[in-house]
Amino acid sequence: MSFSQNITAHTWTNDRLILYTDRGEVLLAETSGDFKMMMSESPVHDFSIRYAINSRPDGFVIADNAGCYIVYE
Repeated sequence: MSFSQNITAHTWTNDRLILYTDRGEVLLAETSGDFKMMMSESPVHDFSIRYAINSRPDGFVIADNAGCYIVYE
C-alpha cells in the first residue's frame, strides 16, 4: 500500500510518532522512526485539511482548519 509523502501534522507520544497526511492517513511509527502501521480508523477524506495534532496522556487529537476535531484514545 502506498501512503502520501505529504505530512501535514505530527506529534510524539511516549512510544510512538504519529503522522498525519494530506489524504487523511494516520500513520504510526516507532520512536526509532520505523514504520508501524496506518490506523484503520484514519479519517481519509472525511473532513478538510488537518493543521494540528496533539498528544494527550490517553491518546491524541487531530484538528482541521474548519474547527472540527477527532479524539483518539
